[in-house]
Amino acid sequence: MNFVFRVLSYLALGGTVLPAALFFGDRMGLEAVKFTMLVCTIGWFVTAPCWMERREG
Repeated sequence: MNFVFRVLSYLALGGTVLPAALFFGDRMGLEAVKFTMLVCTIGWFVTAPCWMERREG
């Protein structure tokens, strides 16, 4: 399960970077970029804490 969360969080992280590059290259509209980045940001914040190591002390 840890592996699944890790893959999903990396995909979400890529989904926050790729739309900006596509917008810069005039391949994606602004509204689509905003929506995609919002969904991927939420996905990142949901999945990343599930696999990151927590250290106490």
